[in-house]
Amino acid sequence: MDKAAAAFGLIEWFDGLDDPRALDGRRHRLGDILVIAFCTVLCGQEEFTAMERFGLEKESWLRGFLELPGGIPSHDTFRAVLSALDAKQIAQVLIDWTEGVRAKLGGEIVAIDGKSARRSGSSARAALHLVNAWAVDNGLCLDQEQTSAKSNEITAVPLLLRQLELGGLHRDRRCAQHAKVHRP
Repeated sequence: MDKAAAAFGLIEWFDGLDDPRALDGRRHRLGDILVIAFCTVLCGQEEFTAMERFGLEKESWLRGFLELPGGIPSHDTFRAVLSALDAKQIAQVLIDWTEGVRAKLGGEIVAIDGKSARRSGSSARAALHLVNAWAVDNGLCLDQEQTSAKSNEITAVPLLLRQLELGGLHRDRRCAQHAKVHRP
């Protein structure tokens, strides 16, 4: 699949995933389920019931670009399907899709910054530390890496740069890291 040509076709990217469900029991297209889940998460919700509610409330809009042969999936369907999928495969599809979007939009500034997730730690567990690559002009998170501690942010930067094929790294006066995206 040509990434630049299909950059905005997230449905087609999701359709390329391995579907863990039995062939005879499928009422909903995998791409439809994942697009509704993705849109729900973009709207700030993560619960399976919220995915069903989002689908029902936005059904007429969703039917403009989804097939929905079995209607809107239930929260139980979202739970079963999303729990059975390979998280690494979904992450790779989303990385490939954002790379396609980035290629279609051309060069831009990508900011790389680390953050600790509030209230993610406890006395028994360390807080979650993430380093994000952020497309400044388009407001799009291109990738993120988890680090074991806030002091290890610098180890994630080369990994992000290699993964995104970024060049021209420089630091601004606030020591925030930026990279200019170069396309051959």
